[in-house]
Amino acid sequence: MKNSVVSVSKLGSAYVLAAVIWEFFSYYGMQALLTLYMVDHLDFSTYKAYSIFGAYTTFIYLTPLLGGWIAEKYLGYRKSVLLGAICIVVGHLFLCFGNNSEFYYGLAWLVLGVGFFKSNAICLVGAFFKESHAKNHAYAIYYVGGNIGATAAPIVCSIVATYYGWKYGFLCAGLGMLIGIVIMLLGWKQINAAEQATRTKELAPMKFMIPILGVGISLLLVLVVFLIKHGIIGLPLLAIGLIALWILIDVFKKAKDKQPIWILFLLIIFATIFWAFDQQGGSSVSVFIDQNILRKIDFTLGTFSFIATIPAAAFQAINPAVIILGGPFIGLLWQFLGKRKIEVLPLAKLGIGMLLITMGFYLITYASSLALAGHKANMILVIGALATTGLAEMFFDPVVLAYISQKTASHYQSRLSGVYYLCVGAYANYLAMKIAQTTTVISSATKNAEVFEFWKTYQTLFFFGVVLVSVIFLILIICYVKKRIAVMPHQFEVS
Repeated sequence: MKNSVVSVSKLGSAYVLAAVIWEFFSYYGMQALLTLYMVDHLDFSTYKAYSIFGAYTTFIYLTPLLGGWIAEKYLGYRKSVLLGAICIVVGHLFLCFGNNSEFYYGLAWLVLGVGFFKSNAICLVGAFFKESHAKNHAYAIYYVGGNIGATAAPIVCSIVATYYGWKYGFLCAGLGMLIGIVIMLLGWKQINAAEQATRTKELAPMKFMIPILGVGISLLLVLVVFLIKHGIIGLPLLAIGLIALWILIDVFKKAKDKQPIWILFLLIIFATIFWAFDQQGGSSVSVFIDQNILRKIDFTLGTFSFIATIPAAAFQAINPAVIILGGPFIGLLWQFLGKRKIEVLPLAKLGIGMLLITMGFYLITYASSLALAGHKANMILVIGALATTGLAEMFFDPVVLAYISQKTASHYQSRLSGVYYLCVGAYANYLAMKIAQTTTVISSATKNAEVFEFWKTYQTLFFFGVVLVSVIFLILIICYVKKRIAVMPHQFEVS
């Protein structure tokens, strides 16, 4: 019996993890194309494109709250993941075959689909394993596998979009999710067995809930279309933000040791700012690469000659590729320091990450200064900038989530993790939209005027990054000095 459970776990989890890889492929393939599609094909102004992109990515992080609740109450993880995958495919079909008015419905279907898929897929992976070390191993595979999909997607989808048309690029992303659905259906029995074995309470009867859910999802779809189309984000964020604030205050009041909560609050603030900077890769930086970076490869060796232009969207593969390649080395570094009893404080790790992204901003600022002078900058500059940004990511999410699991009470961890993802997801993307919009010129202006605004914004971000790094390390120095002063009297005690 034990061997059969193990085999079911391994086989069933493999089906789910494979579907997750293809969902990442679908999501990041579409996201790589989205801003450029709006600017180059739909002729949206960059300001409007950034507004829609920001609204879309913000709601992507809000709907999993609803998707998770419906899964736990009515549908279960397995059916919710499948429903989410189907919604994602429908969204891509709208983008592929629809006209301009149906474009917003495509985004809304994607938002709903990701809401049902993301959080529930993670729970479904965890359902196959009881031991914590086995769960951790599965989540590590989830993370690496997801980044493999996120690396391949911008390259494949951008090449298809460049040579065959935008709609085929979106179709390629949609086919990725369709493959994920087929894989899930192949492992449906094993996935069902794992979910049934781990379910602690029965789901509510669906007899009367199916029509109610159908009407509710339809109304939500129309609402999301309206909110994305008009860029209305502030009100939903305010409402959910008040709930998150209430959760933090409630945890703070009930916590016996309040210092970890204060530190976590500080970490969340810095992490939210970082992710607002990081998310520029899909909006303002992507448009800058498209318009101002020399992306042509011209290679000749004897009689062999190779000439090609790298699609701008393909550069978004750099970030996840660096995470895959650099992640193991960062992990080994912490292990190496840990064995030598050298503890790197979480805030210090965030400081290193902020320093790395600030270096990336310097490279982008330098590239924009060349564009301002009338020259197309070499793509090595943005490759370096995106690589350092990808490296910087590894000093944030893993660090803060590890701090939550190690320094806070177990019965608070799920709520605190939810608040963290709300801040670095929804709020960070909202801030990212506002930052991207500062790089635009709303009135009709020359291309040089937009380059100037881009250069000015990123020069400001560079200096702001320098200030943040200085503040972080100043806090660390103050903490160190206070700690040394606290132990000084003991050094003079007579034993």
